Amino acid sequence: MIAFTVYSQFGIIAAMERDRMAAGGAINAADAASPSRIDFERLHRRSEHVEEAILLLGLVTVTLVAKAETEKS
Repeated sequence: MIAFTVYSQFGIIAAMERDRMAAGGAINAADAASPSRIDFERLHRRSEHVEEAILLLGLVTVTLVAKAETEKS
């Protein structure tokens, strides 16, 4: 989970920020066919998938810990 978070923060989000700056600071104002906007949208979808994976891994971890604690008692 930590590795996914680091990848998201320092890999994906940093690249999205570069695309946003290359598009003039407001990605929504950029032309939809702009390479910066296209790359930003691709990275945004990737970041959503990574964050979903982090959330699911967190839920699985909490479930497994709770199950282990319940069986211990």
